[in-house]
Amino acid sequence: MQVSRLRLGSLSALLLALAACAPGAPPAAAPAAPAGTAAPAASGAATGPTAGPTAAALAAPTPFRWAGQFPATDAGIFVAMDRGYFVEQGVDLDYENFASASEMVPALATRQVDGGGIAVNAATINAVARGVEIKAVADKGSMLPGFGWQAFLVRKDLMDSGRFKGAADLKGLVFGTTPPVNGGAGFPTLERVLQSAGLTEDDLRIEALSFPDVNAALAAGSLDVGIQIEPLVQAAVDQGIAARWLGLDEVRPSQQIAVIGYGPSITVDNPALGRAFVLAYLKGVRDYHRAFTEGVGKAEVVASIAKHSTVKNPATVEAMAPVGLNPDGRINVDSLIEDQRFYVEKGTVTTPIDMHQIVDDSYVEAALQALGAGGAR
Repeated sequence: MQVSRLRLGSLSALLLALAACAPGAPPAAAPAAPAGTAAPAASGAATGPTAGPTAAALAAPTPFRWAGQFPATDAGIFVAMDRGYFVEQGVDLDYENFASASEMVPALATRQVDGGGIAVNAATINAVARGVEIKAVADKGSMLPGFGWQAFLVRKDLMDSGRFKGAADLKGLVFGTTPPVNGGAGFPTLERVLQSAGLTEDDLRIEALSFPDVNAALAAGSLDVGIQIEPLVQAAVDQGIAARWLGLDEVRPSQQIAVIGYGPSITVDNPALGRAFVLAYLKGVRDYHRAFTEGVGKAEVVASIAKHSTVKNPATVEAMAPVGLNPDGRINVDSLIEDQRFYVEKGTVTTPIDMHQIVDDSYVEAALQALGAGGAR
C-alpha cells in the first residue's frame, strides 16, 4: 500500500516553546464566503458558545500520519510544512504516499493513518452507510470562483473546425472522465451542462477513464470531450491535444470536490492532534490563497508546490489554474447534499446518508477561534 514516506522530523521542546510564544500574523480581512457555506464570524471573534475547544499547540511533538499522493492540491500542506506551521503546533507530520486514492478511506477507518485527502463521492458515501468510521473535517479542494483547477477539455480539431462551439454540440460526442460512471463529482456537473442545452447522458457515449488516460484518448482521437484535472489540463493545452472549454468553477461555483478526512485515531483517540493539524493547515492555506489572489509571497508558495508535489516545474505551477482552497476551511455541505442526490438518482448510492453524519466542522471552528475568519475572495 505505502510507497514512500516524508517525515518532517521532531524538533526540540525548546523550539516548540519558542514557536508557541511567538506572536502570530494578524488575520486577513474577511471577504464574502463561498456560495453554499455559512457566513464566517467577524475577524478574531469566536464562532459561538457551542464551537467547542479552541485549537492549541500540543505540549510535545506528536506524529500525525497523512495519506496522500503529493498532488498540487496538497498546496496548503506543503506551505505549512515549509513555513514551520506544523512544528509550531507540535504536529510531527509523517507524509505517507499511497499508490491509489481508493486505499485511503480503508486506511483511515482502520487507524493505519490519521488524515488524508478524500473525495466524498459515491464510493465514500456507500462506505459510510456501511459503518466505516471517517469524518470530513475541512476543505481540501473546491471550485472557488476563479480557481477552475478541473475543466472540460474539447479535442482541438473539433474546436478549430467549428464542429464544437458550445454545450448543444455535445450531442453525439464521446465523453470521458474518471470512473465509476455517475459516481464522482464530475458527473453532476456534466448533467448541469447537458441540461443547459436540453440534452441528457443518452445523447453522449460515456467512457470511464483515468485522468492520464483522458489526455491519451484525446490525443488518439478516440475521445472528444473530457473532464480533466490540473496539471493535465495545462499539459493538454500546451501539447495541442485539446482546448480548455469550461472550468467547473463556472458551472457550479464552490462545488466541494475533496476534503480532509479523519479516522478514529483522531476523532476518537486524539481530537487535540486533529485540531492542531487543521490550525497549522489553515495557516498554510491562507498564505497560499493570498499568494494566488493578491500576489503576496507567490514565488515562495510556487516553490513549495514545485518542491513537494508531482508538478516539479515552477513555470507549470504558475501557468495552471490553481486549486481552490477555502481560507476558512469550511466544507460546502450543500454541494455534498446535491451531489448525493444525483448519485441516488443514478443508482450509484443505494443508501443515502445525512451529510452531517460525515461532516464534522468542529476542527475548523476551533481553528477559526484562534485565527479569526479569513474569507474567500
